[in-house]
Amino acid sequence: MLTLFQATAFLLIMVSQGLTGQQKPNPATALLEKGQKLFREGDYSGALEAFEAAAKVDPKDARAYYLRGVVLEKRHDMSGAERAYRDAVSHDNRFAPAHNNLGAILLGKGDVSAAEKAFQAAIAADPKYADAHFNLGVMRDGQGRAADAVKSYRECVRLKPGDAGFHMNLGVALRKTGDLDGALIELRTASRLAPKDAMVLANLGLLLSDKKSYDDAAEVLARAAQLDPKLAMAWAGLGSVELRRK
Repeated sequence: MLTLFQATAFLLIMVSQGLTGQQKPNPATALLEKGQKLFREGDYSGALEAFEAAAKVDPKDARAYYLRGVVLEKRHDMSGAERAYRDAVSHDNRFAPAHNNLGAILLGKGDVSAAEKAFQAAIAADPKYADAHFNLGVMRDGQGRAADAVKSYRECVRLKPGDAGFHMNLGVALRKTGDLDGALIELRTASRLAPKDAMVLANLGLLLSDKKSYDDAAEVLARAAQLDPKLAMAWAGLGSVELRRK
C-alpha cells in the first residue's frame, strides 16, 4: 500500500527586521532578507552568498545556517545541507524546522534512529509543528510500526484538519492496523478535501475493495486511473476488483 512520502521540506522562514522608526536594519538580518528575496527569484547562488555573509556577520544566528541548508538542499547538496542544519541546531536547539529538515535528510540516508531523534527534537521545540509529526509518522510507517504511525498522523490531523494528505496517510495506516471503518472515515474525508487527487482516490478504492464494496471500489479506482493514467496501483486495484467480483 502506498502512502505519501515526505520529501525534505524546503521551508523558507521569513526573517523579520523587527525595526521601528528610523532604526537601521541589523546587518545580518538585512543579508538574510536579501538572500530570501534572491531564493524566491530562483537565484540560489546569490542567496547562498547572502546567507553565508550573514553567518560571518553574526556567527551565532541559527537562521543563517538553516537558510543555507535550504539552498543547499535545493541544489541537491545533501551533505552540505546536513552540516548546515546541524550548525543551526547547535546555535539554537529550539529551532524546530532545522531539526525537521535534518531528520528528513537522515531518513533519506537510512539512519532511522537519528532521524527519529531529530523529528522528536522538532516536536519538543514546537509541539504544534505538524510537518514534524507527519515525518515521524512516515518513518514509523516505513518501519512497519503502523500503530505508532497512526498516533503521529492523528496529531497531524488534529493540528491541520483541512490537509487531505494527512487524512490519507492516517487512513492508510489505520487500514494496516485492521481498522477498516476508521480508515474509511479518514479516506472519505481526504477525498472530500481533494476530490481530484488520484492517490487519495486509489487508496479509497482499495479500502472499499477490502470491505467488499466492489461496485463502489471499481468506480473510485476508475476515477483515479482516469486522473492519473500512470498510477499503477489504481490499475492493479481495478484488476483485483474484477477478479473478486467473479
